[in-house]
Order: sequence, then structure tokens, then C-alpha cells
Amino acid sequence: MTSPSYEPARLALARLRIDDRETYEQAVVKTTELSAHTLGVERVGVWMFDEEDPQQLRLEHLYVASTRTHSEGDVLVVGGAPRYREALLSRKAIVADDARTDPVTGALRDGYLERLGITSMLDAPLYARGEVIGVICHEHVGPARKWTAAEVDFACTIADAASLICEQASRLRLEQVLRERVASASAADGIETVTLLARSLAHELGNVFTATRLGTDQLARTGDTASRELATAIGEALSVGERLASDLRRFADRVIAEPSPARTSASAVLTRFSPILELLARGHAHLVLEVDASVMLAMDDTALEQVVLNLVLNARDALAGAGRVGTIRVVVSHDGDEGLVAVEDDGPGISDEIRAQLGREYFTTKPHGTGLGLSVARKLAERAGGCLELPAHTGGARIEVRVPLAVA
Repeated sequence: MTSPSYEPARLALARLRIDDRETYEQAVVKTTELSAHTLGVERVGVWMFDEEDPQQLRLEHLYVASTRTHSEGDVLVVGGAPRYREALLSRKAIVADDARTDPVTGALRDGYLERLGITSMLDAPLYARGEVIGVICHEHVGPARKWTAAEVDFACTIADAASLICEQASRLRLEQVLRERVASASAADGIETVTLLARSLAHELGNVFTATRLGTDQLARTGDTASRELATAIGEALSVGERLASDLRRFADRVIAEPSPARTSASAVLTRFSPILELLARGHAHLVLEVDASVMLAMDDTALEQVVLNLVLNARDALAGAGRVGTIRVVVSHDGDEGLVAVEDDGPGISDEIRAQLGREYFTTKPHGTGLGLSVARKLAERAGGCLELPAHTGGARIEVRVPLAVA
């Protein structure tokens, strides 16, 4: 049975959030430190297989407990240790109580273990898309130690968490590529890129959910009562994630489908699209939809989705920058012979100086923004014969998109 002392560490891992490159690096630091101090080892390293030379492992991150320092950059050639490399590709964990004499790790003795004073190793492979991409190494310095079953189980948990962090890093790189392409692409190219990213993310998320569900199923079968309850809770969260991934795939399919008639039920579109909006706002804002079901807009479904998506993302980022959880309200109503789509938040608001610049292509106040969000929303509104306005608003910001009503 897993030692109860490991549960706080597991909970801390589960609470790690990765929203950008900075929080990704913080997650790697937190994971290696947590692992080292929980298991009582001197060194915890995250190694990745070199894409150009699969016989080499590159040190992505190393934490040394005695000095509380972090570093990177070493290279380990595993071509000369075929049994170690084979074990990485075929085992859940490599458990070496005496690493220098163990038949799997002994080949690393002269060039690595003795040089660093390592006597015992507990290594677990990292996975992405069902393939081994690296390993997280727990390296003990001092008299050789015998790893317990609880320690091996915890090391595997660390590896699973590190694998998810790597998946998140991959997603962040995809998002960065998207930002760079959108900044230089035409509107058509931008839509194609968004579609490709949406399909790719839905596929990759599906792989992660499948792998995680296999683990929770095994935990439910073999674990104790607390473990089975945890597996059930994780399974319920996975079900939500799987539904969101399915929504993302459907969103991509709608983007590339034949243009729909310029007659859109705002209520139907936003009800269908709300799970994605809620996912994007989660952790930064509560999303509130107030939609008049009778409003029919003279624009296609995808255009309305893109307008609301861009405005909600802007509101979310404003609240994230303020460092608190707020409220984002999406309101759709009649305004005379026009349909009014308004997105408002209770964040810091918009100064007069910034208000004069907003909507201008490539202007942004975000450190990693492209400045295209409001510009795209404005162009889509104008293409439908409407406009985008930024009225004065107390207690936050409000952006309005006015679109002609569809002809009955």
C-alpha cells in the first residue's frame, strides 16, 4: 500500500497549472524539487532523447538537493548501455538498488555513476503520444539503498506528471507557432491554421485522455479504497475533458465546412460553443451567458463563434493580468433593427489612451499577444454589415458588436 506521506506530494502535483512558458518552467522546477525531497534523493534529472541521435539523452533539467540548485545541458550516451536503453523502452520503471553492479545500469558506471558519486537509481520513462521520449532519473548519492514498492510507485507518479508537463509544453509550442503564423497570415490562412491546430489539439488530447484512463482503470482494479475513490474522481474529470475534445473536433469541422447561410441563431451557436468558452475562461473568470433566444443575426455561425471567442479571450487575459478571478458576461439582445453582441468583464477597464489604439492591427498590451483579436472581430462584424464599438463602461470593460438582423 502507498505510504500516506506521499499523498501531499501527489496533491501538489495535481494542482500544478501550465498556462505559458513561465508557468511550464515553474512546473518543472516544482516537480523535480518535490520529487527529490519526498524520496530523499540527491539528484533528480529530466532527460529527453535527442531527436537527431536517439542514442543520446539530453539533460533538460537537473535539481541537486544538497545545493538546491537547478541546471541543464549534460549529455548521456546510452548507445553504449543497450540494456539500459532497452529497459527504458519496455519497463514502467528501472529499479537499481546498487546501480554500479545492476545488470541494467552497470554499463553507466565508468562514464557517469562514479563521476557523480551515484550509487542507486530509480528511473521512470516519459511518454508522449504513446512513445518514450525521455526519462526522469532519481539518483541517490551515498551508501546504496533498497527502493521500496511505495517509492517506486511514487516515482512512476512523478513520471506520469512529468509526461503531462511535456505534453503541455508541446501544446504551448503549437500555440506559439499559431501566434506567429496568424501575425503574418491572411484571414483565410489564419482560419486554416486555427482549424489545423484545433484538430491537432483534439487528437493529442484524446491520446493523453486514453493513456490516463488506462492508468485510472488499473488503479481502480488494484488500489485500496482511497485509490479507487481517486480513480473515480479522475475518471469523471476525464469524461468532461473527452467531451470538450469532441467539441473541439466539431468546431474544426464546422470551420472548414461549406459556408452556412447568413442567418444564425445566436442562442443555438453560443449554447453549442459554451463548453469551449468555459474551458478557456476557467481559472480566471466565471462565464455568464445572457442570450435572447429570438435573436437571428445576418452572419454565419463560424463568424459569430470567432467574434465571441476573440472578445472572451481578451476579457480573460485582462482578468488574468489583474491577478484575480472575475466575471465575463456575454449578452446577446435586440437593439432596434440590429442585433447586439456584447462581452463585458469586471477587470481593470480600458484607459482612454489604450482605447484610442484598440482594434488597430498588431497593437497589443499583452507581452505575448499578436494584436489581432479585436481587429479580426471588427473585420468580421464589418463583413456582416455591422460594426464594433468600445463604449465607456464603469467597473471593467465592455465591447459591443452590432450586426444586422437576419431577414425572416
